[in-house]
Amino acid sequence: MRPWLIGMLALWPLLEACERSASQPGVPAPSQPPGPNGCQDACSPPPLSPGAAADPIEFLATGVDQFGGFFEPVKVQTWRDKVVMCTGVRGLTIYRADEPCCLSHEVSVIPDRTRNYPRCQHFSFVGDTVYLTNHGDEILPDTFVSAVDLSDLSAPRQIETYLSNNGASFEGIAARPGVAYVAQHEAGVAVFRLEGDGKPTYIRNVDQDLSNAWQPRLDPAGAFLYVADASGALVIFDVSEPLNPQHLTTVRAQGTLKDLAWHQDRIYAASGSTGVEVFDVQDPGRATLTGRADTEGSALGVSAEGHHLVVADWNDVHLFDISQPDAPVRLGHQPAYSTRQGQPAPDPLGRVLDATLKGGLIYMAEWAGPQVHRLVDGADAPDIFVSSTVELPRTAPGAQEAVGIAVWNLGRRPLRITDLLVDGPFEASISGTEVAPGLRQLIEVRFSPLGSEQAQGTLRILSNDPDQGEAQVQLRANLPGLRAGDEVPDFEFTALDGSSHRLSEARGQPVLLAYFATF
Repeated sequence: MRPWLIGMLALWPLLEACERSASQPGVPAPSQPPGPNGCQDACSPPPLSPGAAADPIEFLATGVDQFGGFFEPVKVQTWRDKVVMCTGVRGLTIYRADEPCCLSHEVSVIPDRTRNYPRCQHFSFVGDTVYLTNHGDEILPDTFVSAVDLSDLSAPRQIETYLSNNGASFEGIAARPGVAYVAQHEAGVAVFRLEGDGKPTYIRNVDQDLSNAWQPRLDPAGAFLYVADASGALVIFDVSEPLNPQHLTTVRAQGTLKDLAWHQDRIYAASGSTGVEVFDVQDPGRATLTGRADTEGSALGVSAEGHHLVVADWNDVHLFDISQPDAPVRLGHQPAYSTRQGQPAPDPLGRVLDATLKGGLIYMAEWAGPQVHRLVDGADAPDIFVSSTVELPRTAPGAQEAVGIAVWNLGRRPLRITDLLVDGPFEASISGTEVAPGLRQLIEVRFSPLGSEQAQGTLRILSNDPDQGEAQVQLRANLPGLRAGDEVPDFEFTALDGSSHRLSEARGQPVLLAYFATF
């Protein structure tokens, strides 16, 4: 018998749609006072004291808008003095960024075909025209490329929308005058001619050596096209004839490529759980994989400027020095911030889906909205990294269980643990209180329950990290429900082909429970 796949689909609750006109693709921002991020505050950081530790990334502000709460920004770029984001429920959202401490919402562009649920996943600018893609899903099945004229932000003008008619799913896009390239997963890359009025006209598909095309990128001269293939490859095309790309070479990668940044004859690739991979493309026809750097989460987006690289890593952003381009050196990490409690503080529930670096500022696409952080060049410090929640094994009354919690130092100076404070029915200890850069120490947490009821507590780790002097870990034990090692109760289910089965029929064989969420 083959292993069964039991799928569970959880629909993300649909959030209220913003008010918008059915005849215009733009939603201007209402007049509003400065928000809680302190738009009128000065942004100049204090000067660095010689020899003093200072974090290389400094939080500045969250976006000010009329939305409030989650609206799932998934891609972020700068355009002129604006910060632009594709979002899951607010279309293409544009913020003014002429004052770094104040990201104020200017307009939202609602693409054709999305008026009941405005969204896009990727975009690319050619002058004042933006080209948006939507990949299609259960909520909004249409797959399209949409062109919008933004020469007058008070009245964005829809130029044309191309609707896919071959079942392909559009993902990333790279455009320059006259041509656009759209990744379409297993169907390869679609080539579009951009007409004089901006209209996208489909020309052909290119699928050589592509099995899951995710994100295309052009080099600055527009002579070569680099495609991140999520099956684990960088695929390179010669586009000297823009409408007729010719395959040059394919370089195998170690991870799942999702995003690319071209920087000084290198391609830096966000590669999921593999971290960042580096490709030497000085000679695109002989490109090679030359380096990689770990991140602790799942690398989703990447951006480079000067000698710095930032990586959106799901829970946070990681900063690297790429002075040695094939050997990125991590300078530190920065979690998403929240102002829900009045004062800015790291948010353990933050989700960073993309980030871009421009003019020394890091713009985060955090799922509750945009954030801006400043890169403090020359600063270095210890940088603590620890899981925000730890679950201990089920423990009988009178027994004891222990787990090790890894405390990493992602910074460039030694991290000193000055104290451990823990509440609830837990104890904690550490064998060494100094953590060298790039290394870790284990904190042992012990649980000795008197009863069988659920237990919880908080471990507070005090350290010399200058911007996170107290890191908290939520501890949970004896949680209800099934745990690893428990026998699964038997149940009956209906397979995709309509047949009925009982779990006990597969006893002794692997069964994969796959949980899916749709946004």
